[in-house]
Amino acid sequence: MCKNFFSIFNLPISIKIDVSKLDLKYKEVVKNSTTEEMFEITNAYNTLRSTISRGEHILKIMNVDYSEIQMPEDFFENIIDLEKDKMKNLSDEIFQGIDEIVTKENIQNFATKFMMYKYTTNHL
Repeated sequence: MCKNFFSIFNLPISIKIDVSKLDLKYKEVVKNSTTEEMFEITNAYNTLRSTISRGEHILKIMNVDYSEIQMPEDFFENIIDLEKDKMKNLSDEIFQGIDEIVTKENIQNFATKFMMYKYTTNHL
């Protein structure tokens, strides 16, 4: 099972975190850690600082298999010819629609929207 990096910093499992708050919590945790713990703490910090790696981490700790995520049928048809600025707007819109806190009850909805966000972000 994958370690929950959010718990290291006492943060809720959420795609939408305050990165400045994460930065402060990282400094606090590092002060009280041993040399052996530093690698895991730094890895957790770097993972949570990036929106894409944060979302991938959420899927891992919620045991979601990427291959089982169902994308809406018309998703790829609708974005294939989008210009870069329209793709950015779509990506931002998808991100805004993602649930704040991820739970077992909303993980499938999160997974679908996150994969749509990841796809649109990676194609900017």
